[in-house]
Amino acid sequence: MQSPSDLSDVGAQGRLRELSGDAQIVGRLRQALLSWDHRATPTLDGFLQDVPQAAQELAALFWPQQDLQGLQPLLEAFVHREVYDWVFGLIKPTLAAEDWRLYGLSREFCHRNGSPKQLGATFYNFVPNAAVVELSTLPTKRTPLEKLHCLQSSYDYIFAEVKGALISVIAKYSDKELELPLISNEEAAPILMAVIMKSKLFYAHSELAYIRTLGRGLLESHAHLRQIFAKFEEALERIQRQPISDAMGDQLANQMDVCETIEFVQRSAAKQPKKTIFAEETGRVARLITAATTETLNF
Repeated sequence: MQSPSDLSDVGAQGRLRELSGDAQIVGRLRQALLSWDHRATPTLDGFLQDVPQAAQELAALFWPQQDLQGLQPLLEAFVHREVYDWVFGLIKPTLAAEDWRLYGLSREFCHRNGSPKQLGATFYNFVPNAAVVELSTLPTKRTPLEKLHCLQSSYDYIFAEVKGALISVIAKYSDKELELPLISNEEAAPILMAVIMKSKLFYAHSELAYIRTLGRGLLESHAHLRQIFAKFEEALERIQRQPISDAMGDQLANQMDVCETIEFVQRSAAKQPKKTIFAEETGRVARLITAATTETLNF
């Protein structure tokens, strides 16, 4: 499988120019693709079968009698990208209700500053920002492979940030830095659910349906991508059926008055030893508040 950078919009165009020796090859390919009436294909399954054929015809037209390694995937990615808006437009109406409901849940979750604890997390109660940022770029990806790699990166960021936080806490409170606990997929599930909602995707269900349909071959031939995709499908299902707890006790308030601030600092200082990553973060904030409010006092 070619790397995602090779099949990205910029990477694919550069590679096609390199293989053809023609700086105008992208425009010529687009012009040739206009002769393919993809809108006449009655079903997405039929369209999926037509994509390799369209790529083969483009290869025969611009690279006759040449067997160039990697050309077929490049041209298939090019075809997917060029007709993406039309294909995705077919999928969205079929999942409008599911997409709208999930987006509403996501907005409410973000408005209430929700956490993985509300979704079933026990120990790893924080949302990795890098994973949220990465997943929020999913709508900008225009091929099945690009979207799958976006899901993979988002999932990898979850484990990377959790492990980084664990290392920080263990290094501070323990002499067993090399004895990191294992993070299971089940423990990561509530974090993934929170990442999905924090990313506030307009068409989350449609995005996965696009991958499931147009990326069928990739999912069948790459077990790792298939497993990660299944985790996202499972997370969406759990969000839809699992009520979100109203308990917000582990959230840091954005605005507190003087009395609330004093109470927060005292309560945080009394929680020893700190047992969770979030508790460590709470303690850090409490120490910052104490430092900021006492540094100019003379005793």
